[in-house]
Amino acid sequence: MPPSTRRRSALALPSRWPHIFAALGVLAALIIGLPSLALTFGDARDAKPDGSVVVAALPESEQPSPLDQANNLPDLLSAEALIGDNPTDNIAEELAANQTTEVDALGNPIANPNNGSTPETLTLPVRNANALAPIDPTLRRSGRFGDLPGPNPAGLTPLAAYKRPTNQPAARGTVSIIVGGLGINARLTQRAIDELPPNVSLSFAAHAPDLQTWIDAARQAGHEVFLEVPMESAGFDPSEPGAVRAIRSEASVGANRDNLHRLLAQAKGYAGVINYNGDRVMPRSDIVAPLLSELQASGLGFVADGSFAAPSLPALARSVDLPFQTAFGLIDPSPERLIIDSRLNELAARANSQAGTIGVGFAYPQTIDALKGWTATLKSDGLTLIPASAALE
Repeated sequence: MPPSTRRRSALALPSRWPHIFAALGVLAALIIGLPSLALTFGDARDAKPDGSVVVAALPESEQPSPLDQANNLPDLLSAEALIGDNPTDNIAEELAANQTTEVDALGNPIANPNNGSTPETLTLPVRNANALAPIDPTLRRSGRFGDLPGPNPAGLTPLAAYKRPTNQPAARGTVSIIVGGLGINARLTQRAIDELPPNVSLSFAAHAPDLQTWIDAARQAGHEVFLEVPMESAGFDPSEPGAVRAIRSEASVGANRDNLHRLLAQAKGYAGVINYNGDRVMPRSDIVAPLLSELQASGLGFVADGSFAAPSLPALARSVDLPFQTAFGLIDPSPERLIIDSRLNELAARANSQAGTIGVGFAYPQTIDALKGWTATLKSDGLTLIPASAALE
């Protein structure tokens, strides 16, 4: 047959359903057969949760700072905070509790060398209402052994600048007290400064350690200050502290002057000088006259404690225009309370009849205790306590 007459005949396609049914049968066989195979050939224990797994421990987290804990934060606007209180002070204390803070000689904290963040503490000095005027640097004159007290170019003297001011002049009915021997026993010195009334004058041993510190403390508390100059006595012991600079009966005028200059240069801020012992020196005009001239040139006052007779002293002091007074004597020749009380009664009787009465005592515990009670009753006895400088003439 020629090609043009040939016709293409349609092919019959096989049915799909037999294949679909065959696939479903295989799938069903797998679903049913696999568990059976597992039961037959597997281990039933593999299906149970058993065993353990080692997991590395996590690093410990840092403890939170008190400032990171919301409960510790102060409410700065809370009405519970008192005026003048810093509500963050407790937090600062907690933070400092675990730190070791070094302190200086005064007890003030200093920076931690291992932690520059340690805060510094600023301590402001509190000025006593009775405090005397600050030390004047112009009240000086040059000496071989350091600056000596002296009047300034305006004519102001250390006595005028450093005495305790008072509106009560020396007269009958006024009495003065000088407590000496201070600066040697720190505890008794501090007691005298703190416990005795400001109108009680204090005298410090010229050889006392930390002399300037003690004088500053006494003046801060309102006490005027005298300097004790050691002098030879009948029982003089050259080995005693301060004896090397004592005024001696056998020393030359120049040597005694040098020793006086050394003592006067030890500190500043004192209004006058008082003797310590000196019964071999003070009665002798040839020894004491040059010393009184030096004290006058220094612009100081001078008190003789009255424990022995030195009759030429008032005239010698007047001859050089030196403010001077001889005291009533020692109120504590022995540190016994009965003796001290008796002497204070004698002192009061003298003050009622004579102007410029000064009693001199030492820093014994019994003396401090007796003076505290005695000075508290002066007003009821018609007496007025005035600084010793007010009794100088």
